[in-house]
Amino acid sequence: MQRVLNTLKKLKIGSRTGAGLGLVVMVLAMLIYGFQGLAGISAPRLPEFTLQRVSDPQLEVTTESLFSRPALVNVWASWCVACRAEHDFLIELGKTGETPLFGLNHQDNREDAKRWLTYFGDPYRFSVYDKDGAVGKAMQVQVLPVTFLIGDQNEILARHVGPLEPDSYARVFVPLLEAARENRK
Repeated sequence: MQRVLNTLKKLKIGSRTGAGLGLVVMVLAMLIYGFQGLAGISAPRLPEFTLQRVSDPQLEVTTESLFSRPALVNVWASWCVACRAEHDFLIELGKTGETPLFGLNHQDNREDAKRWLTYFGDPYRFSVYDKDGAVGKAMQVQVLPVTFLIGDQNEILARHVGPLEPDSYARVFVPLLEAARENRK
């Protein structure tokens, strides 16, 4: 990136124009390489975990038991206002059944989370309870909500920060899901 900025300085492109061009270069690089990974660099992986389900602390879920095909993991909490903004779309997405949708309840009170799912509806195949946020932190979750696309080898293929909406779902996840379906044929 520094090399690009130095080249822009040599070309005497103004700082505003240079910053805009730099941003375009970064976005293009992310679009080209961001979802495919750079040659020789593997995609980040979902951290190993054993967590209890939100609905039933007697049922434990491990990383290995979750994914046999690409799936979405939505990180949410009952205290998260923005999580409510995406919830109706998640309900609709969960009804399609096309892509498994799992929840990761992050730094929440289990009873509050259960009440929230009962009141607003439960879009997930199930949610796991990450009380202290260790799994979310390992996934570099800093704000909620966050939705991840996880591949069938537990690799993180993409992530969307903020409320998931039809437009962002179509832009971020649908192309990768379609490619994964084609690769499975």
